[in-house]
Amino acid sequence: MNIGGKLNTAMCWTVAVGVLAFAVADGAVFLMLLGVAGPAVAYLAGRPDPARPDSGPWALPRWVVSALVFLAIASALASATVMRDGTPLVSNLGAFLTYVQLIKLFDRRTTRDESQLLGLSVFTAIAAVLTSNSLAVGVLLAAYTPLAVTTAMRMEVASGRDLGAGVTVMTGRAMWADLRRAVGASVVCAGLLAAAVFLAAPRGVGNDWLGTFGAVPRAEVGFTDNIRLGQQGNLNERPTPVFEVTVTDGDGRNIGDPSRPLYFRGATRDTYDRRGIWINSSEANRVSKPADVGDRVLLDAPGPRPSLVFQTVQMRARIRGGDDYVFALWRPTSVTFQHPVQVATLRSDLTIKQSESSQRWSGRRSYAVESALTDTDSIDDDRGRAGGDFATGPISDLARRVLAERLTPGAAEPDPADPLRGAEPRQAASILRDFLRTNYAYTLQMTLPREGQDPIEMFLFDTRRGHCEYFASAMVAMCQSVGIPARIVAGYVATEFNAMTGQYTVRESNAHAWAEVRIGPGRWLTMDPSPPGDIERIHAPSRGVLARLKSWYDLIEFNWNEAVVTFDSSRQTRLFRPYDEQSGSLQQAMERARKAVRRAGRNLGLISGDDAVSLAGRLAWWGAVAFVLGGIVYLARKRLGAAARWRSGNAALDEEMRGLLVAARFYPRALRRIERAGLGKPRGRSGPAHAAVLRRRVPEIGEPLGTLAGMYERVRFGRERLSDSDVERAAAELQRLEAAVRLRRHGRASKFAPPA
Repeated sequence: MNIGGKLNTAMCWTVAVGVLAFAVADGAVFLMLLGVAGPAVAYLAGRPDPARPDSGPWALPRWVVSALVFLAIASALASATVMRDGTPLVSNLGAFLTYVQLIKLFDRRTTRDESQLLGLSVFTAIAAVLTSNSLAVGVLLAAYTPLAVTTAMRMEVASGRDLGAGVTVMTGRAMWADLRRAVGASVVCAGLLAAAVFLAAPRGVGNDWLGTFGAVPRAEVGFTDNIRLGQQGNLNERPTPVFEVTVTDGDGRNIGDPSRPLYFRGATRDTYDRRGIWINSSEANRVSKPADVGDRVLLDAPGPRPSLVFQTVQMRARIRGGDDYVFALWRPTSVTFQHPVQVATLRSDLTIKQSESSQRWSGRRSYAVESALTDTDSIDDDRGRAGGDFATGPISDLARRVLAERLTPGAAEPDPADPLRGAEPRQAASILRDFLRTNYAYTLQMTLPREGQDPIEMFLFDTRRGHCEYFASAMVAMCQSVGIPARIVAGYVATEFNAMTGQYTVRESNAHAWAEVRIGPGRWLTMDPSPPGDIERIHAPSRGVLARLKSWYDLIEFNWNEAVVTFDSSRQTRLFRPYDEQSGSLQQAMERARKAVRRAGRNLGLISGDDAVSLAGRLAWWGAVAFVLGGIVYLARKRLGAAARWRSGNAALDEEMRGLLVAARFYPRALRRIERAGLGKPRGRSGPAHAAVLRRRVPEIGEPLGTLAGMYERVRFGRERLSDSDVERAAAELQRLEAAVRLRRHGRASKFAPPA
């Protein structure tokens, strides 16, 4: 067997998967392309020459390699110093390692070069771990581990060949089969050890040993509380996930509904400065205090008979800027964080910020919010914004004219003293909202206003087209102009509900702006003036087969995050905490097991509603479990039985003979194949004799069996060591026999009669 060819294949695969893992973690599309193209070309260049089977891979001249490595070093230094653009150090380091690996793929003259290349690949995999903890990176690294181990072992074999090591007993196919077993055992043992360390090791040990080098950078999204109108260009609709949220009622029932969008508010603005910028007039009154893990921060009284909704939010990205908003449904009454944080709240609008701390971001930040759907009069309302900047002018004239036409049809002029004409604020605000929805068009293209033109007036009287911030700004301005307190809200609208995980997935493209209108003391109503059809078109999740596959991927990623990424000290404590006398009872243990089965059934889509499990779903579930367990038991018994038969049949053999028979395992395998085809060798008949019988009746099987039996007897009774060419020939004859057996078992050789 050509050791160099197998090492070339393993090395190219290892480098490719390692580079892809880092490229996926860093989101570098160019590196992804290089990670596929470079190793593919190197594999073709490194294939052994049939005329010179022991020749190494094709290599670039040394001076070319040195020049390319120098350019890679210069580029890395420039990126980290002169051209530094805020890219994390680990990203620059991973890109540098990638470039050097692609160069070294064409500079493999000795096993030392192969060893250096493997070391660079391992460091690239470490850079991927430090860059991202996503499911895709985890899958690629899981595939990378056995590849790296295989490459290391093949490199050791090649090193022994290059050093002129003595002939080994294990040659040809037998050597590679045992090598595969050694790789499998090594990977399994390492995986079990890593799992044990992951579960038992204290959380947070060594977090700051490397400063910020090991900090896992989190994706940043484009939500901003800087609501500024009058810009030019197109809005970007990126599908980057921002957070997942589970919504439940007071009894813990999931109330997620794909047909109902949910508005998660972040920032509010109530004051307009005529330059197209909205600000919060009460921001200076924000109160900040520290909150530890599990601390419940009270925001507002729920009320005498509240209808509560609970939201569990898992952030997947950080908001650009120094602070992160806590997104919640209106009206939030309390928030509980699962990480230490400096929380800043504003009483007037119940907005919450969690300030960036000096601690490193590890895993995924999460928090739980309690919101009351009922109103209360305990909020300190900002009544001064009614009228405000829009008390006079064209916006006020338009709002009064629209209300007059809708409330008192045929009225000549609006009443300056009573613009609402006795209507309730809710009714008047609804009229203004419907006016905007039906008379203005939604677009993601932003138009630059004329010099000195107000952006809201441009939208209302000139372009009559705009995005959500224009619609929300126009409604807030029109409400304030007629004495109705209103504010603009920036946040996210959640429409993508995954029934398998029970969560809404909120993406960057779901960023939205709407209005909140004060309709009574402590009563603020969410109103969205953007056209509903356009909102549904833009924010509705995709349908079809691809969307279904994506839902399954989200389910797998959800379980990955639950089991691995967010495994912290509190979950570790619960896992290893011994049962006390009460919780350790058999009845409670059985109840936990039943709940676990129900939860698994809901995640797999076998349970709908509370516990309405169909008979077919139960049968399918337990049938699948029984099939998997039965298959494991069958394979284990078969494997153990074969090992026992091998040990009993070779127990009386000396050590040298057992070593010789390792290379002749093709013969027992051939006997097992013909036995499955109904052509088994009778007890007492030698292998060559049985092959002679089969030659007369089934020559396609008898011929290769005779060759294999003869080679086996040379080893077993002549104590002859098979050469590499003999092992190659035996492998070819075994493949020929197996092909003939498959044809016979499939009914294509029924014309052959069974042997006597």
